Amino acid sequence: AMNIFIERNQSLSLGIIMNDIGKDLRITGKVGEGSQIGLFEMGIHGWDHIDYTNLSESEQRVSLSMANEKMNSIFGNTSDIFVPPYGYFDNNTLLAMDQVGIRILSAALFSELNFDRGNSIFNYSHASNTYGNNTLDFFGSAPIHVPALVAYKEYENGIPIKNSTSLILEGIRGNIQLYGYSVVVFHPQDFINTNADGKIAEGDQLNMTEVDEFAQLVDSVLSNNMRIATLSEVVGVDRRNYSYF
Repeated sequence: AMNIFIERNQSLSLGIIMNDIGKDLRITGKVGEGSQIGLFEMGIHGWDHIDYTNLSESEQRVSLSMANEKMNSIFGNTSDIFVPPYGYFDNNTLLAMDQVGIRILSAALFSELNFDRGNSIFNYSHASNTYGNNTLDFFGSAPIHVPALVAYKEYENGIPIKNSTSLILEGIRGNIQLYGYSVVVFHPQDFINTNADGKIAEGDQLNMTEVDEFAQLVDSVLSNNMRIATLSEVVGVDRRNYSYF
């Protein structure tokens, strides 16, 4: 999947489980390759893949700090983005992010709706004045909420259900009208062979048909004159120096 974006010279924001990265040099090398040529933006998908709302504020802060320390040790830079595992976050998550200096939260839409009915979601229509509800200042220190809005595949009880290209494009267009952008999320397991119960099949696990169809989706997005950008580019945060433009 990463090769698809590199081959097309397109941007990609990655959510990386930091306790796991580094064990497979092929993956680490590919992430580094995309980052070095300016296409990949690296986000933290947790130190471990756990529900962060089960942790205290201090525990979340320590976890995010550990993740960024390892990010810096491997790739030479820290991350401004937190993609919480399972899409869950709470007030302690926002406090921990602020303490660590992580500016962008990309959680699940349902978490944003549960949090404050989606009032904190970044929206271009009012980003120049207030960000989200009245208590969050876009130009202040509060994390910017840019949630996942469209899924390449849905997972019901662990069983993958693929959304059609037409349905994904329809969702993207609807989100652009509502927020000015859309965030499409996909996972590595979207491209592997699974059994009827959703478990990884034995043998040749990579499903090249899924890879090819995902490439066709990317091409469809581009052919519809939709720009592919990183999360930082969407909200206008320069991840190198936290400036705005």
